[in-house]
Amino acid sequence: MKILKLFAKEKVHQVSRPILPTEHAIARNVAISKHEKIIVNLGNELESLSSNLKALEQDFGMLHSKREKESDRMIRRIILVKYEIEIREGLIKWLC
Repeated sequence: MKILKLFAKEKVHQVSRPILPTEHAIARNVAISKHEKIIVNLGNELESLSSNLKALEQDFGMLHSKREKESDRMIRRIILVKYEIEIREGLIKWLC
């Protein structure tokens, strides 16, 4: 019967979150709201960068090298914004 014990599921103990003092709870809520505001602002910036990039790629009156340089700059910024949004969403999940 010891063989069957190997296949038995172990009981997982849930870790309960400690009860925070009032000051800490307020600070946590302020941090969460600050990160949420920043995520909204970054999302708006991401939308504007995407539309500017589409407009830039459709503009054939500009020199090819200048258009490439501008599009590369916008793409780098889009990558950084997406990465920052992902990090801040992870922070919010961790704080909740």
